[in-house]
Amino acid sequence: MPAAGFCTVEAMPQLTPPKLEARRDDYSFSMSRTFDFSEQLFASGSEPLFWSLEPISSRMTVPAEASIDDTGLLSISKDIPMGNYRFKVKVENSAGFDTKEIALEVKARIIIPKIGGLSTDSGPEIVRLTAVQPQTAAPLTTTPQIVQPGAESYYSAQMRCMSFFLTDVQLSRPLGSAGLFTGYSGTAMLNISGEPIPVSIIGASVEKAGSGAGQDKMTGGTVYITEPLESKDIGLTIVSLDISPAENKAEVSGYIKNPQSDLNVLGDRYAIQFKYAELRPGNIIVRRGVPNIRHEQFTIRDIQELWINISKDADWDLFTLVGGSVEMKSHLETLDNKSLRFKPFSLFLCS
Repeated sequence: MPAAGFCTVEAMPQLTPPKLEARRDDYSFSMSRTFDFSEQLFASGSEPLFWSLEPISSRMTVPAEASIDDTGLLSISKDIPMGNYRFKVKVENSAGFDTKEIALEVKARIIIPKIGGLSTDSGPEIVRLTAVQPQTAAPLTTTPQIVQPGAESYYSAQMRCMSFFLTDVQLSRPLGSAGLFTGYSGTAMLNISGEPIPVSIIGASVEKAGSGAGQDKMTGGTVYITEPLESKDIGLTIVSLDISPAENKAEVSGYIKNPQSDLNVLGDRYAIQFKYAELRPGNIIVRRGVPNIRHEQFTIRDIQELWINISKDADWDLFTLVGGSVEMKSHLETLDNKSLRFKPFSLFLCS
């Protein structure tokens, strides 16, 4: 009688098709030609995931200046022409794919002037100014989170939160009255300007990555500060901070002054205040209550956006003014304001 044979059958792991993350902005982005643009896109699903950009039609193609890498980072060069663009982002794996339509608005590029006289060009209305290089600020510190008895603790060396990264994340969540865990609370360090700042977290929900699936992600709750934070090297004080990923909101309030206390920070402005300004990695974008700015015989009016560069990069372009117009009362004379150093730009003159 022949010997009985045995074989082992292993079920193939079930793969999950990708799903692009829902966003409050519904994949509608806006950029100016002042800076290169980047935005981190996210998707769930079994890895590996493959990202690509695709045209909507033969007439609506993907601009050559747009690209996306294998992590979902959308990048657009500042060399892209002004205008409105529409194209698709696609993420796929062996189980399927998902797509979303991207709407992109490209605003005016920066204007480059000539010192000593007006250029004959009248281009888009943006003026860039560079601040005086200040001294280095002392590093900020945070207090470790104390976990209460009976609470569930959580630690991550690095966790994503919208387009930001939280490091040294120390959270805990107590049992509620019904025996269920509530949201996480605790502390972390937040990198918004190349140097981490201490923050607190409340009511957080965390989407934990599977084995080999990347980093954990904070999907709910709020990141905030408990006291004003001062960055002395650029004269920036942040009074409040609110990053709420469920609402796709990242806002700050505060003010910026010249680190040399006897000088104005921008033109005739000793300080610039901002409230509920948009926070992006490396930039604060002020759209509410941007004042008119006067320097010598120039007045800059109706400014749509004021960008504050907090990335501390080598170029040190501290302010960028987007939109508005520049008026001049008299012929250009020697500029002598020691709190600002103008780079060449073309001035748009109002009649």
